[in-house]
Amino acid sequence: MRYLLVDVDTQVDFMAPKGALYVPGAAALAGNLAALVTAARDAGVPHFATVDTHTLDDPEFAAYGFPAHCVAGTTGHGKITATRQEAPLLVDGSFSYAPEGRELAFPKATFDVYTNPAFPRAVEARRPDEAIVCGVATDYCVKAAVLGLLAQGVKVALVADAIAAVTPETGATALAEMQAAGARLVTTAQAVALLAKVVAHVA
Repeated sequence: MRYLLVDVDTQVDFMAPKGALYVPGAAALAGNLAALVTAARDAGVPHFATVDTHTLDDPEFAAYGFPAHCVAGTTGHGKITATRQEAPLLVDGSFSYAPEGRELAFPKATFDVYTNPAFPRAVEARRPDEAIVCGVATDYCVKAAVLGLLAQGVKVALVADAIAAVTPETGATALAEMQAAGARLVTTAQAVALLAKVVAHVA
């Protein structure tokens, strides 16, 4: 089995209680997220990180009533320690080819990482049997990533104890939608066990 770890928006502004747009409960995920990242690294499994990236005057803030968050160059834009990549390649939409490397970071200015055309190309190049998905927020960027992967023909294992939603109600609705589309729910322990069985493979 070929796996891909997709770590969605685990950035300070979303994950830290004092972050500009903290997702309730996100801080408590750090241990599970670290376990997933370590297991992927040990197995040589590609770690793709989506990175919410905005300008200070991004129209998204007014459109959705969000405070300024994940502004490029700020502390809040950075990833938390638990999911920090060692030597990531930043892959923006200007890439016309599928970049190589085990740790790739994909900036995006919307909820959906598929608005960065390099992301589906990189996924296709890795030919994963299944993507293991974690991060925030369940009801926004996680849902967009999961539905995009499924639409691309990639099976998804969504790590239920390594995600957090903006509200319980919208989180539950998003989970139901993702499961109806074909995603399966796993725990961190189950995902780590899957990765532990992988023969080291670097795409």
